[in-house]
Order: sequence, then structure tokens, then C-alpha cells
Amino acid sequence: MSGGADSLALLVLAVATRDPSTVTAWHVDHGLRPESAGEADFVSAVATSLGAVHFLSRCVYPPSTKMIWPVVWLEHGEARNTTM
Repeated sequence: MSGGADSLALLVLAVATRDPSTVTAWHVDHGLRPESAGEADFVSAVATSLGAVHFLSRCVYPPSTKMIWPVVWLEHGEARNTTM
């Protein structure tokens, strides 16, 4: 989900119409804008407050390139390192 009004409204609707633990929200922070980390944290906070399962992926780039390199996957606040 993007964290915009449309995706947040759909998340609220999904949680309101079924067991929140069966609703999953996934946000990818590509890190291409300075404010993206704050937006990702906001999406996680909203999903948590609604009781939805949430995943947050943050892309990490090597200093010399803009190619996606390692990605840190966060599931319920627990970090797992993977690569793409």
C-alpha cells in the first residue's frame, strides 16, 4: 500500500469488514525521497493500530549506484536480511 488516502481507506474498510488479523498491508520504502522513511513508519503505525498484519520493506542502495542491493524486510518489527 502507498500510504495515500485511497490505500488507507481500503485498509480501514478491509479491517472493518473482517477479522483484522486476516488483513495484510505491505509497504515498500524505495528510499528515493527524503520523506519516504517517515511515510513508511506512518503506514506501519496505522496498520498496527488497526490490528492488521503488516510488512515493511526498505530498499538500501550502495553509495555509488541507485540499483536495489540488499533489502531489509521487517515483519512485525523483526528484521530479516535478504537480497533481491
